[in-house]
Amino acid sequence: MGRVSQVGRVGQVGRVSRVGQAGRVGRDGQVNAVLYYVGRGGQILGMWILLVDVVTAGPLGPNPKLFGVGVVAFLAGWGLTRFTRGGAS
Repeated sequence: MGRVSQVGRVGQVGRVSRVGQAGRVGRDGQVNAVLYYVGRGGQILGMWILLVDVVTAGPLGPNPKLFGVGVVAFLAGWGLTRFTRGGAS
């Protein structure tokens, strides 16, 4: 029979585990791990700002500027974690 081509087989060959990415040895793995945790910190900071803004809101509702800062911080952290994980969802 001959060799079986691996071209076009999505998810079968060459797929890197998400767990293995954070644990890679070397400088790239350390940078990715640091950026991943910075992104997670940004998510926590954004959620904290949103929570405080909503809880301390007066009769006119949350402060739009502070709410926007919380949303931007959360989305930036989320994007950074996705970038360092190789675009996986």
